[in-house]
Amino acid sequence: MENNQQEDTPISLLENSQQEFTFRDFWKSFKKEELLLLTIFVLVLLNVMSNRVMYSYASGAVVPLMVKDINPSNGVYDQSPTNLVNVNGVLYFYDTDGVNTVLWKSDGTEANTLVVSSTTFNPTNLTNVNGTLYFSADDGTNGYELWKSDGTESGTVMVKDINSSVSSNPQLLTNVNGILYFFADDGTNGYELWKSDGTEVGTVMVKDINASGGSFSAGDFEGIFAPLSVNNVLYFTANDGTNG
Repeated sequence: MENNQQEDTPISLLENSQQEFTFRDFWKSFKKEELLLLTIFVLVLLNVMSNRVMYSYASGAVVPLMVKDINPSNGVYDQSPTNLVNVNGVLYFYDTDGVNTVLWKSDGTEANTLVVSSTTFNPTNLTNVNGTLYFSADDGTNGYELWKSDGTESGTVMVKDINSSVSSNPQLLTNVNGILYFFADDGTNGYELWKSDGTEVGTVMVKDINASGGSFSAGDFEGIFAPLSVNNVLYFTANDGTNG
């Protein structure tokens, strides 16, 4: 004889007017995989509504965990942890401190998710070179210049004021065998290729590729033009003023 008994699902529970409905019945009716998907969906929804805060996910864990709601007073889509970089097992990123966009670090715990420096603003291009964090930032005095950090306020310092008039705006920071390469404008040669060993004297222009102007323009700093290190050789696109 065919069994016509309908399996209880969330829909059938709602439609069966003869059966008393409770939320316990509703949740029990879901399969384990469905509950996992629903839980992740709710977490993602809460993430959006709480201003896209940072989450962590350990291998084998059931669901991701929020590390810290950095600025719970902010509105939806205001700011979020950006440019996440691993340096010696510590996560660095930039986010708001409630007033400015500044450099943060985290070991994955709420207590140790902290502002690194509150005196360097709008950091970008976070890059790990042999365990040292390099980035571009504005200290409110020298404009956007090259900075480095060991994860402390006192150890967050400007490497060099490349353009003493305005900003050199270092871009496309790339690690090549322990040397940092980037493009910057020194105020004389336009955007050209530079390198740095982390010292002021060791931060120099590699070559004035385009003597009549910069070999890069500000609009060129997009992902399709990003330089690439291959076997410790830097490859990049540039305009030498003659060949395009």
